[in-house]
Amino acid sequence: MLFVAPTASAAITVSGNAHARGDSADVWPGCSAATNIGIAVNGVWVKDTSCSSADGSFTFTGINTAANQVIAIYFNGAAGGDKGVAYTRPVNNSTNITGIRVFKDEVVLGSETATGWTNANLETWDSDNDPDV
Repeated sequence: MLFVAPTASAAITVSGNAHARGDSADVWPGCSAATNIGIAVNGVWVKDTSCSSADGSFTFTGINTAANQVIAIYFNGAAGGDKGVAYTRPVNNSTNITGIRVFKDEVVLGSETATGWTNANLETWDSDNDPDV
């Protein structure tokens, strides 16, 4: 019998900061030890993490993705019903994404590629998938 071991797929790290409003560096007041920042890739929820109450920083590790897949990072399960989402697209399945900024009451569009955005892209992860978006 021949056994072929599966190969591990590449995974990236996605990191950034959560802010109270777009015109300042104020830390989003929902940041705490609780898992309150979510990430979805190409319409599939992946996991939640926490953000630091000191500077709003958050980090997701082990995110499996491919070039140009839509990634949504958002306030998930936020107390007080706070909403905010940042969308981006990776260059490939091995280059980390840093500097993502999620702002309360805002939708942020960014991209590691030169690909434009359509409503269909944003609909891969929106309030139909999770009411927190």
